[in-house]
Amino acid sequence: ILAGNTIDSIGDKLLGLTLLYHLDIRLTELSSIEDNAFSGLQSLFSLLLSSNKISSIEDGAFSDLQYLRQLDISRNEISSIEDGAFSGLQSLVTLSLSSNKISSIEDGAFSDLQYLRLIALDNNNLTTVSAKIFDKETDLHALLLRGNPLICCTMADFFEWRSNQNNITESDGTCTDFNSTTDINSFNVSKCPIDGGWSSWVNSTCSVTCGNGIQSRSRTCDSPIPSGGGKYCEGSDEETLECSLIDCPESCKGSGKKPESKRMKARKWKRYQYRQLRRTDTHNK
Repeated sequence: ILAGNTIDSIGDKLLGLTLLYHLDIRLTELSSIEDNAFSGLQSLFSLLLSSNKISSIEDGAFSDLQYLRQLDISRNEISSIEDGAFSGLQSLVTLSLSSNKISSIEDGAFSDLQYLRLIALDNNNLTTVSAKIFDKETDLHALLLRGNPLICCTMADFFEWRSNQNNITESDGTCTDFNSTTDINSFNVSKCPIDGGWSSWVNSTCSVTCGNGIQSRSRTCDSPIPSGGGKYCEGSDEETLECSLIDCPESCKGSGKKPESKRMKARKWKRYQYRQLRRTDTHNK
């Protein structure tokens, strides 16, 4: 037990304690958790780090704690959680990050914690929670989010993910949108505006059968279609590009004509497409 003393870093203070089962470092001056700070503590089952001044967790800080089941880092000054912060914690069951200053969590931050049953993120500064911070399927039983300024319509993927987590029996928190505050377990995401997304590009054929020509490509704003006041896709729905095919035969060269400009090629290609369209329309009448 190191609780209540004035240490501000771990350094090599824990070297050689390979049979340590429980470690209490609460209420100290600890401000960060360095890479491999707990190296060699393979037997550690419980680690308490609450009520310190920890503002960052380095990637790999817990990588040796493969049998750790409980990790409490509540009441610190952590502002963000990066992917890799909890790598190596393959046996972790409970994780408390309550009462920090967390405003962002990177995608995949908790995806390796396959045995996690409880995660406490309450009383932080989160405005959104993405489904991408977890695995698609988890064995979570409790997810605590109360006390965060969550905005409902920024969490559409989370609500879909949450509806598929059949083992969660305790889930709390509220979110705000449409000038009202709603329990996160009952918010109707269908009320949210949906911004449009571009489809994949569709290419036309090259304007020539050999040599260099032009080629247009187009896309549509239907993946998804904007709805409920959502934004239309940004950017152009059509582009013109150069295309290069096999070299033309010698018999087609040496005509003495000057090379056509890109603009002229584009005009000819559009006229060609228009004629083809007219022919198709005439044929269908």
